[in-house]
Amino acid sequence: MAYVALDGRRFVDWVVVLSCDTEAMVDARSSTLFELPIACSLDASEGGERLAQWRGLAAKGMSTVRHEPDQIVVRYRCLPGVLEELEELAAAERRCCSFAKWHVIHDTEYAELHIRSDAAGLAAIAALLVAE
Repeated sequence: MAYVALDGRRFVDWVVVLSCDTEAMVDARSSTLFELPIACSLDASEGGERLAQWRGLAAKGMSTVRHEPDQIVVRYRCLPGVLEELEELAAAERRCCSFAKWHVIHDTEYAELHIRSDAAGLAAIAALLVAE
């Protein structure tokens, strides 16, 4: 699997090393260990499809985006199908973008997606998911 960084760089000559609490990559040519940058494991085609799903959900029910120092909170109106789609997308993001924590809470009127990460991770997510 090739990882694609959010800035578009591809890591094709690297071996991914996974452990319980970190991801790192080893340069296959020099055996040097590097901490994995903020990266998504989707390829360009899958990433484009996922982005279209997020934008489609936003068009259906997004009402506000709140940026906080340690998280982004995206609020959606609980229209038919919105909560289910939001939960499915958040689960998918947990699998491919593990540098962030994705959590959905809801009541009868609104569903909120809480995304927690470091500053670089939140900036990358905001640029992709909540861009105008």
